Amino acid sequence: ARKHNNHIEEARACSNLGYAYIDKNFWWRSATLCCRALSIFEAENYQHGLAHTHNHLGLLYTRAGRLSKAANSLKAACEIWERPADKAGLVRGLVNLSFLHNRLRELSVAKATARRAIELCDELGATSLMGRAYLNLAASHQLANEFSEAITIAGKTETIFRNERYLSGLYDVWGLY
Repeated sequence: ARKHNNHIEEARACSNLGYAYIDKNFWWRSATLCCRALSIFEAENYQHGLAHTHNHLGLLYTRAGRLSKAANSLKAACEIWERPADKAGLVRGLVNLSFLHNRLRELSVAKATARRAIELCDELGATSLMGRAYLNLAASHQLANEFSEAITIAGKTETIFRNERYLSGLYDVWGLY
């Protein structure tokens, strides 16, 4: 991308590689690449790339325990996705935001955010993302000691992940039991 002076593709590569580094726990590299992507996307005024990169940074900061920075990044991503009504992107942001609110023990906000994600998933037919939203909702109920609700929602989640053959999702649901 640099060789061809394609700034958007360079930023996309930085953002996606930064995202890949999150799972490897290479957080400094991830942050560096994502921040590089943000600077390019801002200069190019490329809102789609900004939203995805803010979402990636939100995940990174959540995993790194930098929760206030995570909240800022995830809220920024959701705000960008709401402007042109990019519902598919917004679902991803809301799923990650509900997970963050569970980590912060802001359970009523986590539940409301997960429910909004579920509604959007229902509109879009985004089944696998719906499973993640339900998983966050089940976790919210579990953290609130509302075990019967948590078990009921976890059962729905398990059914979604079984139908999607999403094994890591099933593993996460079973971790709730």
